[in-house]
Amino acid sequence: MRDVFRIYRRKTDERGMALIAALALLVVFSLLGAAYVRSMMLEMDRTNMLAAQLRAREAAAAGVRAAICKLEMAVAAHEAEALLAQPLNFDLPGYAADAQGGLTPSSNWKVSVEAVLSDESARLNLNHAPSSVLALALGIDGEKARALAASLPRAGASGEGAWLTSPDELVLRGILTPETYQHLNPNWFTVYTVPEPAQPAAWFNVNGAPPELLAAVLHITPEAAQAVVRARPFINVAQLAQAAGKEPSTFGLKPDEASPDGLPAALAFEPVSFRIQCRASAAYTGGSASAKAQAEAVVCFNNRKEPAITYWNESSLDGEAAEKRM
Repeated sequence: MRDVFRIYRRKTDERGMALIAALALLVVFSLLGAAYVRSMMLEMDRTNMLAAQLRAREAAAAGVRAAICKLEMAVAAHEAEALLAQPLNFDLPGYAADAQGGLTPSSNWKVSVEAVLSDESARLNLNHAPSSVLALALGIDGEKARALAASLPRAGASGEGAWLTSPDELVLRGILTPETYQHLNPNWFTVYTVPEPAQPAAWFNVNGAPPELLAAVLHITPEAAQAVVRARPFINVAQLAQAAGKEPSTFGLKPDEASPDGLPAALAFEPVSFRIQCRASAAYTGGSASAKAQAEAVVCFNNRKEPAITYWNESSLDGEAAEKRM
């Protein structure tokens, strides 16, 4: 009888241990399952975040191209200034992959773009301004201004040289100190308004430029520059000369010798180069994934009203940037 009791007790203990082992395995598998589900959720969040970043950057680039299309029509109709008054807004459709590997509109994504346009030709092009204009606009002496002009591959310049690729290169070339450069207005200078450096034309818009630059370009006093601003807009060089109180031949940007009464080749009476700054946002409506990005470009129009992109930059919130100059 005692043997039977011992056998029964041993089997009971074994079943208890088996139950404990089974419960332990169940807990382990439950934890593994929960960890797997959490991992999948994190991976989905990460995928949606990467998708949001990609969508935002592509949307910002698309916004630049959409703005260029609007500019083409406005420039052809001589109505480009109207686009500078207020931002352009675009709501872009969101897409998702379908079962066939294609794309189909998706309501799970909200993508929006805002484009701000400004007159790039209202800035002074450092690569093509004469040394006398550079000296006045940059506040440097004539020797430094002539050295800068001579270092550029302009027609008639000594040496091969290289074009400035951005205004801040003035510091790298020793023309300005970092402290002096920081005091310059960054909205006054550019190097992107001439798509064909061998044929620079119409790169300075007198109807949009600030008085400080007009004083340097026309070689007039600050008071006379303010008078020029008040007399705008101009439609011919005679009106400009009357407002400036001097002959076009005495401007810093002079008319062609063969046509002394004509408009200097560098001047324009309407914007022909534009800076486009697009900010885009993409948000996944089914979760918390969202991202913002921006794209910036400078586009120039030739006398045939054809656009050319001379500067391109894309950036996202994580600080990554891809810059391209053409």
